[in-house]
Amino acid sequence: MTAVKYPSIGQGQWDLLREVLDSGKLNVRVSAIWMGGRTVESARQIRDRLLALPRPPQSLGDARLLSAGVKLYMDGSGGARTGWMHQDWNKDYNGTDTGNPGYPTTDPEVFRRQVRLLHNAGIHVSTHAVGDRAIDWVVDTYAEALKARPTKGLRHGIIHCNCPTDHALDLMASLQKQYDAALRSYTIWAARQLFLENRIGSIEKGKDADLAVWDRDPYQLPTADLKNLKCELTMVAGRIVYQSAEAAAIFR
Repeated sequence: MTAVKYPSIGQGQWDLLREVLDSGKLNVRVSAIWMGGRTVESARQIRDRLLALPRPPQSLGDARLLSAGVKLYMDGSGGARTGWMHQDWNKDYNGTDTGNPGYPTTDPEVFRRQVRLLHNAGIHVSTHAVGDRAIDWVVDTYAEALKARPTKGLRHGIIHCNCPTDHALDLMASLQKQYDAALRSYTIWAARQLFLENRIGSIEKGKDADLAVWDRDPYQLPTADLKNLKCELTMVAGRIVYQSAEAAAIFR
């Protein structure tokens, strides 16, 4: 791992990250997402705080620390069956949790106002949404905000997005094409969601040498064996920040 998206931070975590950065010990790139709360006022307060910090892709410590945006919540989880669904949750593989379609953890209309406030300030929003109804509400909210104020490059995203409807998938694809505002996963798109795709995410001339070296070729392994891969060496900006005992013996 050479870069992470660190969601739900507050001032205390930010201050600690700054301390580690200033001490020269931040050996991973951190794209920090601030907790936005569940009220319009909490979103307004965090908006004002973020407007005083460098805006992505601007960063601190030569792309080691970014204040990347705000995290909001739309519903609960799949494990507890509290995600907001259009229909009742399944239970015990083939049963139905009758009367439980989950619920929104933020008032839906308040969420819309939060997103509009942050979007209009030019701030990235990542929303926790698990259930299909929650995901629909989030993508429709993003679409509404983008239609009212077309803005490219904010990369609004959905965290988890466990069971999207066809409507949600189609709308996410459309928003991606028009506004660069939908999530894609793995490799280069992970770097893009961190606002770092011009620095990391692929091996090419001019980019930082952020690399992970594995003990085997993942393309040659059965899917079930991928979990057994072992990282032998990790580099951030060309500097080795981790190496296994075996790798240390080779590079000694």
